[in-house]
Amino acid sequence: MRKVLGIILVLSTFVFAQENFRLIGGINFSNIKWNNEDIQDAFDPKPLMGINVGIENQIKNIIIGLTYVQRGMKSEDFMVDGFELTMTMNYITGFALLSLSPDPNSPLSLFVGGEMGKYLNGEAKGTYEGESETEDIDADDINLDYGILGGAHIALNEKIGIRGSYYFGLANIDDVDDDDMTGKHNCIQVMLTYKL
Repeated sequence: MRKVLGIILVLSTFVFAQENFRLIGGINFSNIKWNNEDIQDAFDPKPLMGINVGIENQIKNIIIGLTYVQRGMKSEDFMVDGFELTMTMNYITGFALLSLSPDPNSPLSLFVGGEMGKYLNGEAKGTYEGESETEDIDADDINLDYGILGGAHIALNEKIGIRGSYYFGLANIDDVDDDDMTGKHNCIQVMLTYKL
């Protein structure tokens, strides 16, 4: 935990120390890929829409930033027809990306790198025949999340850009002894950027 907070502090100091940074915000379509195929089939997870907001700074071809991200999944017929399960998980993340442009004058750039996130809070909500029950997801049971982030950015003008990316989680979500009982986050992100 101390290492994560230290990394976030160093990243935020670096980002805010610069005079030129961007606000970023948009939506995620996140999902969970379970390690066990039988569990994957039982959940039959569908994408969950969430938010992704933060700040970033680009120095030459390196982008470093911090975001608040919602991840999770939903299942429309979990174990019983009509039983809907939604898992929403909130993270604070830091990322470092390498940005590459095919042409220096092109508004298009591609990026790839890593992202690491600390779980903040979340909930699992079950709904069946109009009745709902919600349970908090305990932070002590959730691992540090990390994975690969890649995508494309298009500058619409000097200030505003649009971005599409994919997050491929490499870490097991839950801190459990049996890897079959957990999975990894995957996420499609669509965002707007605003240069300050």
